[in-house]
Amino acid sequence: MRRNKKDKRIGIVVFICGVILITLVSQILFSQFLSAVTEMQEPSAESYRMQTVSTTINYIYPVLNDLTLVMGIGLLILSIPVYRGNLFGKTLALGGLAVISIIGAFIIETAPYISNQLIQNGILILLFGLLSSLIILLNLYSSEKYKLLKIVLFIMIIISAGGNLFGTYEAFLEMQTLLSIPEEINLNNFTGMYSNFFGVILTAVGIPYLAAFTKKGFWIISFALLIMSISSLNIWINDFSHPHMILYLPVAILPAITLAILIFLKRKGSYS
Repeated sequence: MRRNKKDKRIGIVVFICGVILITLVSQILFSQFLSAVTEMQEPSAESYRMQTVSTTINYIYPVLNDLTLVMGIGLLILSIPVYRGNLFGKTLALGGLAVISIIGAFIIETAPYISNQLIQNGILILLFGLLSSLIILLNLYSSEKYKLLKIVLFIMIIISAGGNLFGTYEAFLEMQTLLSIPEEINLNNFTGMYSNFFGVILTAVGIPYLAAFTKKGFWIISFALLIMSISSLNIWINDFSHPHMILYLPVAILPAITLAILIFLKRKGSYS
């Protein structure tokens, strides 16, 4: 009976999260998009780079807003099986909230291009996704060995994906700058630019399976972390001569550490 009551509480939480995503979070993204458009109209010393940022922002934020709406609607639907205690419903809800966390982490990284004041919006979205995920994780792992380590693992997976998604964006911007001076372009400039993005997509797909303790989840997330680590390391080595290039080193190291934790848990029988 206690287990049923806990599942019902989690179902209600998932439903509330869906409502918040559709209303509040969507509104935050829209207001940030309006602020971005306004900021990008102002003159900048890096005019070509800022024009590229402006163009991509016009595409990115509407996509993020629609993705938030989709995740919100999905959580509303999933609240029913979660309320009834369905395990995979919980893991799918966790995956949706992880995507929201990744969006928040990405916004934190891109906001400085627009306005430092907008960083707080990304932090709010990141914390909303992480705290909501934590509620589900505590429910899933209430009787699990290495419970704390598993929770830390999921948080590190989300942060790794968010940081590497920004890495893809940063590399894309630098590539657009290089296109104006073709003599600077070489094969190294292209290596790893989009593979981070594929790693993030795999992370979003693999999280529900990993939360359900499946071997499939272990292999999907392991592959995703390896892709992100190698890609970011490659971008850091093949310097685009950008002052922020040093940031690629920690976003290359973090997935590697996360992968080591995942392998440790696999050896302990958590994903067999």
